[in-house]
Amino acid sequence: MNSLIKKLTVPSLLLTSLVVSPLALAQGSFDGKDVNVKFEIWSPEDVTEVLAVRNEQDVTASDMEHIDIAGFHGVNEETQLWDVSFHEREIKMVFTSIYFQDMAHQYMHMDPVGFSFSDTADNMSDILHVSVEDQFAPSFYNKDLVRFDANNINISLQGSMCHIAGMGSMPMCDNPESPTRYNNTIKVRVVFAETADALFDWAETEYSDLFPGNSESFYLLGYYVREYPGFFLGTKGGKVYLYDKETAAIVDAGDIEPWLDKLPMMHDHDE
Repeated sequence: MNSLIKKLTVPSLLLTSLVVSPLALAQGSFDGKDVNVKFEIWSPEDVTEVLAVRNEQDVTASDMEHIDIAGFHGVNEETQLWDVSFHEREIKMVFTSIYFQDMAHQYMHMDPVGFSFSDTADNMSDILHVSVEDQFAPSFYNKDLVRFDANNINISLQGSMCHIAGMGSMPMCDNPESPTRYNNTIKVRVVFAETADALFDWAETEYSDLFPGNSESFYLLGYYVREYPGFFLGTKGGKVYLYDKETAAIVDAGDIEPWLDKLPMMHDHDE
């Protein structure tokens, strides 16, 4: 058991052969999938209640497109425009109105509003986890307000703002370190059931003595798992876990993303 724990808690030792693993290719992606995109206003008392839909568009996501939806408007149709892009497992939202650099083209949302992404066509595997990159997000953006279930992701902009220079005490969006020169970008990375399956498939190939056969994945107590003679291998809350049936010990193998970053075609879109 100790040697197994060492293997699972030092990912670099496990991942040396991933470059050639064909099983890693079936990894879950937005590419070619139909996605319903909305900009919604939610109830302050219950953010799961939709008070209004300000914009809606269906799109077939494509890794070949730099921008899947250009000029997707928020609350204001003329002055609050966003570019929305899908690439592999990532959604990127860029507030482009700030490029106009005038008093009209900026935003500040104190109420619960934001983006809704839905698999209304039932053409994607279940969403298991969502993580947010907010390094260049608008001021006061709160990634903890993200909500998701198996088919939907809601990106709340409540409390966030993007202002031009000269707005007094308000923080401005300008940032010379950002690729866009502004703090106007939110990136969301998704772990699909297919994504976890790719990791499980690889484990079955590389460590067939521990994880023999081609087991089917299923849900157990909130975990997405596969069962083997001596173990359960699974994921929950963005982490990888191993359960030893004999000792009833649970091994936390760390965040799933560092593992997935090593798999072919699982790198996020940095443009």
